[in-house]
Amino acid sequence: MSEDIKPKSSPRKPTFVLIGLVVLFCIGWTGFWFYGKNSLDARLAEVFDASDKQAALECTDRSFSGFPARYQLNCSRFSVENAGEKLTLDGLRAVTMAYTPNRLIVEADGPASAVLPSQDTSVDAEWASARASARFGVDQKVNPVLSRLDLEIRELELDVETRQAPLSASAQELQLHTRRNEEQPQAMDVAGSLSGFKLLEQANRLPDADVSFVLTLNDGMGLVNGKHRSLEDLFAAEGIDISLKSLRVQLGDLVLETQGELSVDQQGRLSGDLPVTIEGIEGLAHVMAPFFPEGSKAPKSIQTTMKTFGSGAQADGKAVIRLPITLKNGRARLVFIDLGPVPPLF
Repeated sequence: MSEDIKPKSSPRKPTFVLIGLVVLFCIGWTGFWFYGKNSLDARLAEVFDASDKQAALECTDRSFSGFPARYQLNCSRFSVENAGEKLTLDGLRAVTMAYTPNRLIVEADGPASAVLPSQDTSVDAEWASARASARFGVDQKVNPVLSRLDLEIRELELDVETRQAPLSASAQELQLHTRRNEEQPQAMDVAGSLSGFKLLEQANRLPDADVSFVLTLNDGMGLVNGKHRSLEDLFAAEGIDISLKSLRVQLGDLVLETQGELSVDQQGRLSGDLPVTIEGIEGLAHVMAPFFPEGSKAPKSIQTTMKTFGSGAQADGKAVIRLPITLKNGRARLVFIDLGPVPPLF
């Protein structure tokens, strides 16, 4: 009895289908990437071509790369100018992933220069690396709004020319982080740190400084949603409240810490209470000495005064002094002693 011979099913058909789907996906994704690239390029061309006498953007040798997963804008030189104030970078790269366009990563090359005629100031800067990350959300009108910004600069060197005196400084690392406050949508949380900071002309006389702070800037989101064009506009509009969560400055064994609620009026003057805690106050005169004429007794006198009016304590075997500093309309007071004016913020 002959057996029925059944045709064997070929495995090739499913394989061909899978290959066909992969090919279609690759073709579709390639078309999507180039469409996005051309749209971005056209939009950027509109932005750069729309520059006028008041504001101008320039991206030398503008090009796009990053296929297939990202869009990367490359500028061999980048500059932005607004009302005579100009920032120039030796190179810039901006990257966004094709599947997460709400996040932008920027890397800048030094040297950089900034000219601020309104402040009679110019700045030259150099660094080992400078990176920023920005995340965007949307407002009620579905317009893109910056919701978070992170900045990191390493091995920073600065040369600042002002109407008062030139300044040269360096820092091992600078970090700045901003985000929308969860409880107050119009407020901005800001945190920053500066490590290994030194004034080069005082490098042999002063220890390196480490600074860190956390604060909330009332109505700070107006800086990123177009309501205010600058910090000066933000403060000058109607004044602003600043909630200083913490501020810490360390120079060798000397540590200063404070926190408090501050207000800034339309003239940039500070008001509020700042209880300052000083650890290692015996080193205060040494830190202040380079800012006074050689042989001046003022640093020692200031140190003695603070020890007299501050309440003392001990922490880890070191003396801790607490000083009730009060600011009012740009002047600082320690109890009933007038400490003099505090420079306005603008």
